[in-house]
Amino acid sequence: MIKKQSEIIKERRKNSVMLLRRKKGRMNEIYHQVICPVCKTPFWTKYKNQKYCSKKCLTFYHNKYKKVKKICKWCGGEFLTHLRMSVFCSVICRKEFKKVKKIEKRCANCKNVFFTRQFGKKYCSVECSRETQMKRYESAEKIRLKNGVGYLQRKKVVIKEKNKDKGLMNNTSYNASNEQEIVFLFGKFHKELGFPTIKRVRTPFPDCIAINNKEEEKKIEFEYFASNFKIHLHDVEKCNMIICWKNDWKTCPIEVIELSSWLKEVKKWTK
Repeated sequence: MIKKQSEIIKERRKNSVMLLRRKKGRMNEIYHQVICPVCKTPFWTKYKNQKYCSKKCLTFYHNKYKKVKKICKWCGGEFLTHLRMSVFCSVICRKEFKKVKKIEKRCANCKNVFFTRQFGKKYCSVECSRETQMKRYESAEKIRLKNGVGYLQRKKVVIKEKNKDKGLMNNTSYNASNEQEIVFLFGKFHKELGFPTIKRVRTPFPDCIAINNKEEEKKIEFEYFASNFKIHLHDVEKCNMIICWKNDWKTCPIEVIELSSWLKEVKKWTK
């Protein structure tokens, strides 16, 4: 005997489970019979956790029956809500509570107290951070003046070299005025400086990665003045060598190659 689909449904309704086969190629879907708690009408659904027959019944239940009395964390007043996670009665109470949650810190420059959510923040404003940067530049300038090369002297040297108009390099002269020209000179004489292969030249720190004659990988930073390494706040542990035009940092913990003196000794060039 071949049963019809309507007869199968009647048999399955007794067990509150209904099987239906839709189109060809689809799996059998199990439908459960549920009674809506609001309108109390039975309906069929394939989701086990579904309780309401429609969105109207769901919103009606949440607005009328699901509201719970709670106490606000900030003002201490009672309020009704249907949300489990709600703690504050209004947006104002929530904002004021967040203000108290901020961390209290003292500015490193002006030493005023300020509140922030950032753990690594040191300054209360942008002005204070700029003032500290200027102090660092001034301290670096004092070191240069002690060593005999200050900001004004550096300016005069650069102007003199620019006024010569001999170009960067000729057969008997040399002239460098910025960091990019030092990179060019290193690319020209890297084999004679003891670096037969250059792995990479890039803009982030360190500027160059090269291999020396002992087949050791060296991290190199290019600077016009060696003391610029300090001003740029580079990490000494992440660099092996500084190649500069003028070495005004005599107590440098890293190896420094001064190209101006090296060209005089090896190439016997003159300014």
